[in-house]
Amino acid sequence: MFYPCRWDKDLYKLVRIMKLTVTIILVALMQVSASSVYSQAKLNLKVNNTSIESVLQKIEEQSDYFFLYNNKQIDVTQKINIDVTGKAIEEVL
Repeated sequence: MFYPCRWDKDLYKLVRIMKLTVTIILVALMQVSASSVYSQAKLNLKVNNTSIESVLQKIEEQSDYFFLYNNKQIDVTQKINIDVTGKAIEEVL
């Protein structure tokens, strides 16, 4: 690229850096806003003497979350009792 003087070259580099910085900031802000919206799912569960596997399936039905687990590492047949109304998924888990 032809630059009539040194100042034009420096200005061109500065503008490129500013454009890149603004793009990175905008992408980061979009990610932050998307993650805060996704985690606002409220759950209503009332189960007695039910397996963890069944409870996870009910949470999947009420939210957009999907659970993957290894039966060899986690005992999902263990029975639990849960009674929650309008709680965030983080609190229920």
